[in-house]
Amino acid sequence: MPGVRRVLFAQQYPAGGSIASLIELLQRLPDRGVEAIVALPTDWSVRAELEATGARVVAFEPERSSPPVEPDGPRRDDGSPTERSSSVRRDLRRLASRDLPHARWMQQVLRAEQIDLLHANNEVVSNRAALIAARRCRIPSVVHVRGMYAYPRGLARAVDRRLAAGVDGYLAISRAAADLTAQQLGVDPTRISVVDNPFDLRDAEREPSPELARELGVDGRRVIAMVGRITGWKGHRVLIDAMHQLDRADVAVLVVGGPASTYGPMLLEQLRARVRELGLEDRVLFTGPRRDVPDILALADVAVHCSVEPEPFGRVIVEAMAARVPVIASAAGGVLEIVDDRRTGLLVAPGDPDALAAAIAEVLDHPSEAAQLAAAAQREVVARFDAEAHVDAVLEVHGRALATRRRAGR
Repeated sequence: MPGVRRVLFAQQYPAGGSIASLIELLQRLPDRGVEAIVALPTDWSVRAELEATGARVVAFEPERSSPPVEPDGPRRDDGSPTERSSSVRRDLRRLASRDLPHARWMQQVLRAEQIDLLHANNEVVSNRAALIAARRCRIPSVVHVRGMYAYPRGLARAVDRRLAAGVDGYLAISRAAADLTAQQLGVDPTRISVVDNPFDLRDAEREPSPELARELGVDGRRVIAMVGRITGWKGHRVLIDAMHQLDRADVAVLVVGGPASTYGPMLLEQLRARVRELGLEDRVLFTGPRRDVPDILALADVAVHCSVEPEPFGRVIVEAMAARVPVIASAAGGVLEIVDDRRTGLLVAPGDPDALAAAIAEVLDHPSEAAQLAAAAQREVVARFDAEAHVDAVLEVHGRALATRRRAGR
């Protein structure tokens, strides 16, 4: 990839699929002659993992802490306020208080580090500051679309469409994410390369640990695993209600993950309250964030994904399939590009606890058929998802972006 040697990766989230995929990519860049610098909004604990790849890390506000949540007033299901300021006022406030100061810092980083290319590792709305800075510094930029963001009416969409028009290259983690980006931001769909997320699946299937089962309180029981951040659209309540419908004392749910936003702790408490209301305290177990997800999947009889909004990809689905765990997933978004219903997993309508309960019962009550689904899924994902192929595709988009900028003389 001639010309691209120093890449600044702008990363906006401390957990989830975007950071996991970025780490897989960064681990392989030194062997390709690429020096990576990662820019974070604040100094998260994930910094150590990023630096372990050989990348250098810089942070905009190293000492910043999360703002407190005002407890008074009515709330939405995700814990956020029901009453908000007008969209125009909110967008202007964000531009003035966050995006523009962050952009000025990003300009300093781009120039001081002599960056060849900016890789915005999330969608445009999350990387407004980085893209403003790249435009001011006349540095080529690539946006790696990892989410499915539908804009409300307001100023934000107009600002981001203008920024999107100046981006030199796009990657998307699924066709669903690419299509929504094209529709929302007016990007030519042919300019968006759909590139599978990277995975190292060599050690995905493990033997179950009796010690871990005892530690988590699921020894001797059938186990449902749900791995993901605690946020409203991930559909944790759907699974809790499905467990109530299932009404089987021999089955336990492991909810693996922590709150994903300022309002996450409120949502977590709402979920715990729902568990108490339904009398499921001994069957729905919240583990918090865990670093041993492959070992937890080894305990599982089924892995459940039940997002109530379209999932842009579904990294944990691939991980469960590689671990030979039967998967039940919401039939929307990028999931439809991973799971083939009744061949590599079961698909259910999003937000339908009755359908989810029926699918869980089908997997648990028909182990032979479930094992066939899991085996077919494992063969498919191991053949499809390759980290080195991902690196090749990303660097190809980087190279095209730089060549496009040179031809345009910008």
